[in-house]
Amino acid sequence: MKRNKSIIESLFNSLAMITCITILFIIFENITYRIPFNPGLSKRLSIFAMQFYSSILQIVVLLLIFKYGLKREKGIVKEDENNFKTNIFDILIFLIIGLLLKNMLLLGLYYLQIITNTVPQFNNYIIEGLLEGMKVTNVDRIYNFLTGVILAPIAEELFFRKGVFEYYIDKDVTSRKVILISGLSFGLAHLMGFAIPASVMLTGIVFATIYAITKNIMYPIIGHGLNNLTSSVTGIYSGIDVFEDTKAYLELDSTIGIKGAIVVCLALLVIISIISYTKRKTIISSDFKNRLIKVFTE
Repeated sequence: MKRNKSIIESLFNSLAMITCITILFIIFENITYRIPFNPGLSKRLSIFAMQFYSSILQIVVLLLIFKYGLKREKGIVKEDENNFKTNIFDILIFLIIGLLLKNMLLLGLYYLQIITNTVPQFNNYIIEGLLEGMKVTNVDRIYNFLTGVILAPIAEELFFRKGVFEYYIDKDVTSRKVILISGLSFGLAHLMGFAIPASVMLTGIVFATIYAITKNIMYPIIGHGLNNLTSSVTGIYSGIDVFEDTKAYLELDSTIGIKGAIVVCLALLVIISIISYTKRKTIISSDFKNRLIKVFTE
């Protein structure tokens, strides 16, 4: 009975933490977006420029918090006594497998939404509302690319990976639990229907696992940027530019982008696996596999 009580208590605490992290991120994101979106600047800057500067502000604030507001001693993310050395092929293959599974899950869930007629439309309304009557320049395209592929991944990984792991420093919590809290809260922060949050949770768990193994936030950031890049291939396959013909873009089969991302991930996985095997005579090293097992069993 006592053991059951401790399990329930632990589950409750984890759910409460996931909820708190999600709400905190929403508040943080809204506050940092409101500053560049003030009336004075909004008259001179496009929506893409304001998102760009908002993301920079988020990164700066988070870096200042890590530098001055958090203790950085031993804990979940610590030096390994066996001096585990990260190999870039192991990281890339694990990341790409994770992104491939995420897109396959997203595709399956999206078809389920189509069958059950529960596809959320508000995302389309937001895109259409933002771009209606707007003349998008090449500079805006650059702003949009830099925000989506570089700045947003940096800000979100600092918050959901580094921030969550730093919070649990010196706390008696397993890496497995921190990984799940990080991934699940990341998914809830992208609450649009049920397909997107579920798939984002999976990528969050993948990124958190990489961070727990490598202790280097750059790897989740690279993975996050790669995810956002592969998820934006709809226009390449369709030949329709969302900025030039928003209506035609939104009328496309929404699974095209997901299928395109799956194709890209498969191609990358094959190429990197071949290179890895050629150079090392193995696709994923036994050291990485052992480290992965340790992260989820310690």
